Order: sequence, then C-alpha cells, then structure tokens
Amino acid sequence: MKKTFLALAVNIALTVPFSTAAFAVTIPPFTDCASPSGALKVSYDTGIHGIAGDSRTFSGSDKVFTISDKSLTQCYCPLEGNGIQTNWFKVSDLSESEVQSLQNQGWTLVLDGSIWGLEKAPYLALNKGYTCHSVGGSSTITNTEISKTTNFGNGIGGGEVLGVATTGNIKNILVSLILGFGLISVGTVFYRKSK
Repeated sequence: MKKTFLALAVNIALTVPFSTAAFAVTIPPFTDCASPSGALKVSYDTGIHGIAGDSRTFSGSDKVFTISDKSLTQCYCPLEGNGIQTNWFKVSDLSESEVQSLQNQGWTLVLDGSIWGLEKAPYLALNKGYTCHSVGGSSTITNTEISKTTNFGNGIGGGEVLGVATTGNIKNILVSLILGFGLISVGTVFYRKSK
C-alpha cells in the first residue's frame, strides 16, 4: 500500500509542472455595426480617426455606441467602404492572467481608455472588418473579415464565454499521459511483488 501511495505521489509531483491554468472569460455583449443598438456616445460624419492596434490614421465617419458599463462598439466607415468595427471591453476587474488570455486570442490591450475618449481605465479592443457604403450620410454595412496582415482579431459577439479555455498543448498532454501510464505500471509491479 505504501508503494502504491508513493507511486501516486510521484505521478502527481511530476505531472503538475506540465499543467497550465485554464481561463474562461465571459465577454460582455456588443452590438453589430450592421444594425447598431445601444446609446450613441459620439458620432462624427467626417474626420480623421484612430483604430486601436493600428498606428495609421483613418478618414471617414465614426460612431461609438455604449452597450453596457463594460462594453462599447466603435463603427468606423471610410469613404471607400472598408470599415472597421472595434469592440471595447473594460477590463479593470479582470486578473492579469485573464487579460493575457484574451490578448493571446487577438485582443489589444489599451491601458488608459481616456486616450480614446473612454473612461480612465484599462480596456481590451478587438477589431472586426465590414464593408460599408456611405450614401447621403447613411451607411449600408455587410460583414467581411479584415486581412490578417493588419493583425486584427476576429469579431466576437456578446454574452458568451470566449473560445476554448487555454489548457496547454499536445506535447504536455502526451507527456502527462505517458508518465501517468508508466507510473501506474510501476505501481502495479510493486504491488504484485509485495504479495
């Protein structure tokens, strides 16, 4: 019995360092620029605008909608029609690991939202492309993905758990399985010899 317990303890001691933490963050709801909802925070028909995660300047219309106390959606529409929807997620109550997990999934960290006309708090921004055509001040919008070369993440809806939790890679899983089976085998041999 002591040898079985020892084998189990060694198994746990050797597999714990290969484990990685799992993070599942609930994303607040966002609107879709195709049919925006929420309270209109700002609206500019023309002007020069910035997009989080992209150092270029953009000319066109820009509207920001407040969806909740933690979420806003920015709808930028240029004259040529390739727009960018930015989902802004206020993350002051998330842990550093949760923020890092979202950054690994394409979100851009903005340490001070006041630079972007938001509250003085940390935000994560996620860009999603769409096609919009300005006609007489109104916009017709069709969703499309922005090219990966602009380093934008995929658009995220709202109210769901974002993706699959970060749980490690196949190498760690295989090492843990092989080590576990090996230690169980060794424990079984010791058990049979002790009888």
